[in-house]
Amino acid sequence: MDSDTEHDLFIGKIYDAMGDYENAKTYLNKVLSETATDPECELANEAKQILSRPVYASDDDGEDEDEDEDEDDDNGDDEDEDEEDEEEEDELNEKNE
Repeated sequence: MDSDTEHDLFIGKIYDAMGDYENAKTYLNKVLSETATDPECELANEAKQILSRPVYASDDDGEDEDEDEDEDDDNGDDEDEDEEDEEEEDELNEKNE
C-alpha cells in the first residue's frame, strides 16, 4: 500500500461528500485498480463499501447517472412547492385571525 493509493481514496471520499459522484467514482475505482493484487486491502474494502451505495449503481452508458440528476432537480422543485404551501398557509392563518 503506498501513499498515492491513500491519497486517491481520500480524494474520492471528498468528492463523494461533496456529491460529485462522477469524480468520486473515478478516484475510488483507481484505488481498486491500484490494490488489485491485494483485494483484502483495507483501502480497497473502504472504496468498495462506498461504491456499493445506490448512487454509484449505473450502467456503463451512464443512463442511471442522468436519472439521478433529474431526481435532484425534482427534489429541488418539491422544496420550492413546500415553501409556497407554507406561505399560503401563513396567509390563510393571518386572514382568519
